[in-house]
Amino acid sequence: MALGFNKVDTATALGTIIGRMVSPGSELQTHDWLQNQTGLGELLGHDYGNTSLTRLYTVSDKLLKHQATLEYFLADREQTLFNLNRKIVLYDLTNTYFEGQCARNPKAKFGRSKEKRTDCPLVTLGLVLDGGGFPLSSQVFPGNASEPATLKLMLDELRDTGSRYFCESLFWASQPKQAAKT
Repeated sequence: MALGFNKVDTATALGTIIGRMVSPGSELQTHDWLQNQTGLGELLGHDYGNTSLTRLYTVSDKLLKHQATLEYFLADREQTLFNLNRKIVLYDLTNTYFEGQCARNPKAKFGRSKEKRTDCPLVTLGLVLDGGGFPLSSQVFPGNASEPATLKLMLDELRDTGSRYFCESLFWASQPKQAAKT
């Protein structure tokens, strides 16, 4: 029962994660996929026909609550299994929009949409990868966050000697042909 997940929560989390990878969509779409379009339950020994949509939402919230712990565990496990060279770290940023007001999401803000959706609130998604493309960390920023501001936060984390991603020397490039050593 690691991180407070019981057997049903663990099966629901696995179904949610695998469902999002195989058939990306909302919790509602994932719930439908688990109940009607996959044999994953047979492989995992879990009857997703009895899994409520509310449980998917609850387990998704639990996964988010433990995001840093899960990311650290996975990055460490990848390092152990594949003996990765983590001297190169990449940072990517994108945003996505919401249809609707998103009044309960404090990070949903109007900003510069990469999809040119000026009529919708956004969130900005940051992802840190190692040179092999393995994810190390992710973060959701407000939709109006500027790229330089999010980069500074991530660089500060990489420079922090107490951070799990500590890098002694960093080199960053903000645009082709414009680079600086920090």
